[in-house]
Amino acid sequence: MLKKLLRVSLIPLLLMLLLITIFKSIHNSNKTYDSEFITSLATGLDERWKVTAQKDDDEKEIEDYKSYIDYELIEIEQYKTKKFKNPKLKRLANTYINIQRNEREAIENQDFVDSTFVSKWNQYQNKRFELLLDINSIVEIPVQDKNILDSILKSGKAVKEFNRVYDIWKNGTKKASNSRF
Repeated sequence: MLKKLLRVSLIPLLLMLLLITIFKSIHNSNKTYDSEFITSLATGLDERWKVTAQKDDDEKEIEDYKSYIDYELIEIEQYKTKKFKNPKLKRLANTYINIQRNEREAIENQDFVDSTFVSKWNQYQNKRFELLLDINSIVEIPVQDKNILDSILKSGKAVKEFNRVYDIWKNGTKKASNSRF
């Protein structure tokens, strides 16, 4: 009698647990990570800026530059495979993560900070600035130091404008050289 009672009471309990697990799984598969990414991006930027403020440019070594990238990647890399509600934000997030990874790989074999390194570094920073501008135009990045972010966003605008003018000039030069013949 006790066994029968246990069976009868356990079956509904197990069915309830199974249903709860299924509903949780369905809920998690529909979860999007837009706001979590933005928060993590802000955290990574804040951490990066804290560390960069500790050394003068003349004192920085390759390992310092690697750590700047790592502070951001630790926070944002997990979102590469996550689902986003806003497809444009997802594309920008993936591009930003890829830029950070590529930048990290590019400086991996550097031994010291020289003019070649600084030139490459600045190229990656310009790409970062443009992407941060684009991301911030979708959702404001909630960093602690708004002045640093504003400076980066201004640089991003300047880079975008330079690239726009350069593309116009480059395309105009091609058309002019093609029309001579």
